[in-house]
Amino acid sequence: MDTLGSRLKEAREKKRLTQVQVAEKLGISNGTLSGYERNYRDPDTSTLSELSKIYEVSIDYLTNGVVTLEKSFKDTEMEKEQKYALELFNKITDKEKKKAAFEVLKGLAGEK
Repeated sequence: MDTLGSRLKEAREKKRLTQVQVAEKLGISNGTLSGYERNYRDPDTSTLSELSKIYEVSIDYLTNGVVTLEKSFKDTEMEKEQKYALELFNKITDKEKKKAAFEVLKGLAGEK
């Protein structure tokens, strides 16, 4: 399930940080951080803002799972077509995303 907690955990792991390290940066207990990641409690707006800075992701991504294009593409400078493709991808449902991914993989494997 795609939740605030799961996105917090995923973002932390992508930065290769432990709960203890992040909790120390925030000045909270690792039990509190664990509660956020397991959806037992929600961080306040100040903590959420700090988490987004530590993990280098937008608050919108953490709360809604939405990738902010300006931040995502700023460093990589992807072509307009790639930006447009991601915008379209973000507009479709999860079911449609799975179907599209399956079709792409079939195409890469040479299946029809």
